[in-house]
Amino acid sequence: MRKLVLLLLVILVASMAKAQQHWGLDSCFGTDGIVITDLGQNHDYGNSVHIQEDGKIVGTGQSNNGGQSSSSFALIRYNSDGSLDESFGSNGFVLTPNGASEASILQPDQKIILSGYHGTDLLSSTAFALLRYNANGSLDPSFGTNGKVATSFGNFIHRGTGVVVQPDGKIVQSGSLRNEVTKFILLRFETDGTPDSTFGEDGRVTIDVPDFGATHTLVCQTDGKLIVGGRLRNGSSMDFVMMRYDSNGTIDPTFGTNGVVFTDVGGHNESEACIKLLPSGKILLTGRVDLSGETRDFWLLRYNSDGSLDNTFATNGIARTDLGHDDISILTIPLSSGKIIVGGWTYPDATEKNIGIVRYNENGSVDSTFGTDGIIITSASDNPDYCWWGAEQNDGKFVLFGATDGLPAPPFNRNFLILRYSTEGCGISGIDNPVSTEELFKFYPNPASENLHIEYNQKLTQGSISLTIIDALGQTVSSHQLISKKSTLDIGELKSGIYLISVTDGSYSLSRRLVVE
Repeated sequence: MRKLVLLLLVILVASMAKAQQHWGLDSCFGTDGIVITDLGQNHDYGNSVHIQEDGKIVGTGQSNNGGQSSSSFALIRYNSDGSLDESFGSNGFVLTPNGASEASILQPDQKIILSGYHGTDLLSSTAFALLRYNANGSLDPSFGTNGKVATSFGNFIHRGTGVVVQPDGKIVQSGSLRNEVTKFILLRFETDGTPDSTFGEDGRVTIDVPDFGATHTLVCQTDGKLIVGGRLRNGSSMDFVMMRYDSNGTIDPTFGTNGVVFTDVGGHNESEACIKLLPSGKILLTGRVDLSGETRDFWLLRYNSDGSLDNTFATNGIARTDLGHDDISILTIPLSSGKIIVGGWTYPDATEKNIGIVRYNENGSVDSTFGTDGIIITSASDNPDYCWWGAEQNDGKFVLFGATDGLPAPPFNRNFLILRYSTEGCGISGIDNPVSTEELFKFYPNPASENLHIEYNQKLTQGSISLTIIDALGQTVSSHQLISKKSTLDIGELKSGIYLISVTDGSYSLSRRLVVE
């Protein structure tokens, strides 16, 4: 029996690998995988996206008329099929005047925190902004003043480009200030939005840096240490930079050189660094690289936890991929499979701008089973398209979020753009009217550690649901009969590792990957 189960597991893994050769836009989402949303102003720009536990998708960004009077923080929520969730805000979206979001985070309780600036536009920004919304899109009155926190450093341009929640629930915001000098800023707040006086000086950490430096992302390690990623002048060129702080706001001298890591990949300027943490503690970085006299390419770098480049990844820690045009990498998504998505823009000619995606294996090589030789290029509209952030769903599909130009020239009429990618088809064989696998069966969270929530559509089944959890050796470690649409399984006794969840009701069977932490 064990040999048979192991054989079935091998066949399933092989079939999944084969399916991965056919990745593309998900026809079950929006219009052939694409959703474009006009919030009613000339400039709607999405820069961060999150997947809720129930599969709904939250996007954040900014909306303005291209002038000086109506910049707003913007939130939008989609159902799992790409339709607007009318239970959220006003018909699916929320606009909060006088500012813009540049980063966001989804709390475990599904509240949403935006980080950005207050002001009519960036050049007129007067303070860092931190806003918290309830899960229904209303501002959270228990946070700051009516859901808002403003932190001003005087006559500077304020950019609040990062936000994280530390393991103890405290909220950290990162950003940069610019006037005649440039500063990197970290701010920490209690859960109610009041400054945390135990962090830095009255909740603030300030570092003077060379001109034209800027922060772009902030991540928090499991031990509470903070890594800021961005760009910084280093001699005559602009380089990628990372800085690591201890949880109390002091620079961590064990990271790089006195807490700082510069990386010059041979170009004239590096900028817009996006960093993500891997479960191993290693660090991924991608961003824009402007090469002197050459067309640009996608770049992906991996670092060890001490800030040194990981020489086991790609070539001396650096992967470079030419998509065939002038290319800019802007985001990275570490997948639950261990593979890595890098997304950005590619320019087939002087005026056209498309979405470009590359998938890499864990060792940094391009995954040739994905798209065409590891690459997918998507034209979402007749005008330039942009993506700024992405996220993986529990079912392995992934979304990219950004904007598309409705017009080829100013005022552009830029709108929110979200795309979802999956393997070909969205139906389950053996059912007369195919539905998405997400409608049939889903579980969350993934990765999980204690409890696993299971949901299935009872109307689509022919009998009771049998659920089996199989370990990497092909051994059944847990079996259950699901008798209600929603169940919770206690998986606290499972060891950390990768498992296979298999469900069947006699008319169909479906298997998915589960990671137990």
